[in-house]
Amino acid sequence: MVDNLASMGYPLKLTGTEGNMALGRPHIASAMVKAGYVNSSQEAFERFIGEDKPAYVHYEKFSAEEGIGLIRSCGGVPVWAHPYLFRGGKVEEVLPVLVEAGLMGIEVFHPHHGNNKVNHLTALCQQYDI
Repeated sequence: MVDNLASMGYPLKLTGTEGNMALGRPHIASAMVKAGYVNSSQEAFERFIGEDKPAYVHYEKFSAEEGIGLIRSCGGVPVWAHPYLFRGGKVEEVLPVLVEAGLMGIEVFHPHHGNNKVNHLTALCQQYDI
């Protein structure tokens, strides 16, 4: 995406991330704001790097179950990040499928999770022993 943006006249200088965190679209969006190309990260996504936008790079996606298997095969711990922002179904319906596939945790504490959601996710973790 960085190459695509550069070819469109928006060269970016990306700095490294802390630890082993991979650079992603949020980092590109922040760099675009810092460079003055857009006014907000949201604008970067809406105009340039959102799916089907001019700088977006499509990639072959795989199922959550395949992802969980891959993470576990590498010795990693698969955790469902920000489940209430997921648009693929209700947490209560999706979670059993992911646990069956080997999911080991859920992100309970997130800025978009109020007390009710935190309590509900905590109860689900206890219910599924994750």
